[in-house]
Amino acid sequence: MKYRALLLAAALTACSNSQATILGFGQLGGNNTTIPKNFGSRATADGNGVVVSNGSTPNIEIAWDVNGQTNNGNPASNGWDIHTSTNFTTLEGLTAGGGAWDDEGAIPRVGQLDFGIHTIGFAVDPGAQLVLNSFDFAHTAETAGNTAWDLKLTDSATNTVWSQAINFTNGMAVTVSPSFIGLEGEDYTLTFTRTSESYASNGRHGIDNLSFNQLPDLSNPIGSLVINRSGTNAGTASIQATQAFSFSEYEIRSTVGALNPEEWNSITESGADPTDGWSILNSTPNSLREQDGPTGPNNGLALTAGGQFDLGQAFSILPTFRRDGTTPTNWEDAGFTIYDPSGSLLAVTPTYTGTPVPWGDYNGDLSIDILDWPLFRAGYSGNYTGMSAIEAYLGGDLDGDFDSDIHDFNIFVDLAGGMGALFGTQVPEPSSVALIALAGVVVWAGRRVRGAAALAVLATVALGSTAEAQSQLHFTVAGSTPVTSIPATQQNENANTGPEKMFDDAIVDEAGHVDYDLFFTNYTSAQQFPTGFLGQYAMGAETPGQPDSAVVFMDYGSPISANWFAYSQRTGNNPVADKVGKFEFWFSNTDFAGTAPTTTPDAVFQLQPGDNRINDSLFRPYTLSGDHSGRYVAMRITETAASGALNTTSRIGGHEFRLLQGPSDVVLTVDRSNGAMTLRNNLSGAANIDMNSYTIESVGGALNTSAFNGLRGDAMFSLGNGSGNGWELADNLNPNRLAEAYFTSETTLNAGTGPISLGNAYNNLSGIEDLVFLWSNTAGEVYNARVEYIGTAPGQIGDYNDDGIVNLADYTVWRDNLGASITLPNDSTPGTVTAADYTVWKSNFGAGSPLVGAVASATVPEPSSLLVAISAIVGLIAGVRHRSKITKA
Repeated sequence: MKYRALLLAAALTACSNSQATILGFGQLGGNNTTIPKNFGSRATADGNGVVVSNGSTPNIEIAWDVNGQTNNGNPASNGWDIHTSTNFTTLEGLTAGGGAWDDEGAIPRVGQLDFGIHTIGFAVDPGAQLVLNSFDFAHTAETAGNTAWDLKLTDSATNTVWSQAINFTNGMAVTVSPSFIGLEGEDYTLTFTRTSESYASNGRHGIDNLSFNQLPDLSNPIGSLVINRSGTNAGTASIQATQAFSFSEYEIRSTVGALNPEEWNSITESGADPTDGWSILNSTPNSLREQDGPTGPNNGLALTAGGQFDLGQAFSILPTFRRDGTTPTNWEDAGFTIYDPSGSLLAVTPTYTGTPVPWGDYNGDLSIDILDWPLFRAGYSGNYTGMSAIEAYLGGDLDGDFDSDIHDFNIFVDLAGGMGALFGTQVPEPSSVALIALAGVVVWAGRRVRGAAALAVLATVALGSTAEAQSQLHFTVAGSTPVTSIPATQQNENANTGPEKMFDDAIVDEAGHVDYDLFFTNYTSAQQFPTGFLGQYAMGAETPGQPDSAVVFMDYGSPISANWFAYSQRTGNNPVADKVGKFEFWFSNTDFAGTAPTTTPDAVFQLQPGDNRINDSLFRPYTLSGDHSGRYVAMRITETAASGALNTTSRIGGHEFRLLQGPSDVVLTVDRSNGAMTLRNNLSGAANIDMNSYTIESVGGALNTSAFNGLRGDAMFSLGNGSGNGWELADNLNPNRLAEAYFTSETTLNAGTGPISLGNAYNNLSGIEDLVFLWSNTAGEVYNARVEYIGTAPGQIGDYNDDGIVNLADYTVWRDNLGASITLPNDSTPGTVTAADYTVWKSNFGAGSPLVGAVASATVPEPSSLLVAISAIVGLIAGVRHRSKITKA
């Protein structure tokens, strides 16, 4: 920045004590009254103990003793006192005060230091700078002796920016003049530390006439950075002048990354100042900054009063509140600094205008509709781990788990008011079975706790919406209410909880009624359960930092058969705590006798960390992936890793639980030999299902996007043309998630259908078998399909010449193809050949050889520094993200 070297001197000349906020401590209460914690904050006019002289400080927040816990263990405390005493006469008179505000009743009033360490914090708003002028500091005349103090001013990173040592003798008073100017938006802490004393000196020191101000005076701005939240100009911004001024540098900042560099209309690229050579210094989601370069007259860009410079859509279109409409996102954090050609900071403030956009409104027109659909869809299926919350949201992450999956798709549809409202399609009518069952709804609605809610369901179904009607698939409860128990070494949370509580909603067990409860009943809903929710069951000890598990035994009295189970997550005080992610089941006709089984479970079901079904308390069905039978059932539930990492006193459990009998699973078959994946609905007992979307997920990244063909065009699955009128692949496929959807409607997958090929989309050389298949219908119901693996993976990972042995010859193949956009034979990381392929080869060196020991003991060549450099470059190119930001220079 030109002339920046002149800034400090010019500012210090302008910012004398006559143009500052001065704190004198008068009229603040009686002797030894604690100084208010925020005394002197954001001063715009004279007040008790405060004089504002030709320069208010509305953008500086004061905190007295920000480290109060150092003195007496309470961070909210304050060791500074107002002290009234003639012993501070020398201090009071050192700098002329302002009359009664400072020297009330002609008795000296000062800020007394009661301990050997004190602090004053200055929190500065974006766009402003702290100017610390001076303060008076003194020892009283009442006690003879010597003390020494270190004074230090530190920034937010605890770097010392100013310091001074002072040695006091009896009655000594000094004016300390840091004459310090801080950086834009930077916070500072002034610390007083006593380093020595010849007597007990607490309370024998004080300060007075603390003088500070700010640059510029943002309480009277000459212009503004206007940011449009919504409407046709959503996301656009402009620098507007209320008074004429010229500027030669500016920076827009956003700590959370709310800026949009791709659409920023810079002076540099627009040529708005043709006589000067402007250049871009920063172009990121966190900073947009440019300045007038060294060529030309160096007079900056001039704005007349009422004039403006259009910055384009410099901001991403972002909601002010989260999905609930009340929790702030805190994404409106724009900071702005702008300088005139002499290097002086101008008083131009950021201002947001327009109605805040709702969650999911990607184009800023204040509604979630078909116009937002292309923007959401562009990121659908994306994995945003490691990105900012804003980047994830813009990529379609509506549930905040840093991906865009089937749950986000359903949330988007729900925010839009349903499939019909979003796409203008006819929502399917309820089946005749559902209509017949309405008579039953009327009967049971009047005698169950949640009757009012049930009547609401009746009204909804009558209107033709399936969103809250009976579940699409038909289920029955297996057996009657079992006798429950837990192992002797385990205990319930208290006398009023236990596994029997998971079976106390008797209406679930009435014939046909479980279908109405599934996907609808929320066991924490005050509307559905006005007298208190049912069934909160908890057991087992809590081990902070570890996923806890607990076992429950169920005796049904006679053998039962089940292929599904229904469960409602327990809700503790923490929304993530107590959530069960893994369910293990053992079925037997022999009593477990109170001992948890150690054999392999008959059925295991696991929810992935990003699965929204973990986070609420809806009653949902989950597959057991096959038929299981027995009189006795043991179930072990285990917390998610996120739950176990929390330090909570709650214990895991759930609300309601039932074993169910329902239709057979949809099956995803994965062939290890060639990576082929097929989908079928042809097991015995299968039922017709309606499907509008599905995802195949792999936490380990075992998916091959280039070989994924999906259902589109196969059998009854019509091929879309990009408008959502048939089955189409998501736009952001990746090794962690494949997705396909019929965005405007759904397809019936008839019982007996299959297998249907999805392509060779499984990376059969990865060795990872963690695939999860989720499918949904237009009602937003999410089900798991069964995943089965067949065949044997061929070859040896890292055998790049495919001769059955991983040896030095494969290194040569890797080296000769480094950087090439090909997939080597037996390459577990398909695509461009990079350093990652070398790591795979090295870790498998010797595999397949009859002389493994001898081969493995051979010297494994390391890639040269040149190859490493090339690999790094290739890796960077290959890793460019779908929504990458373009850096301007």
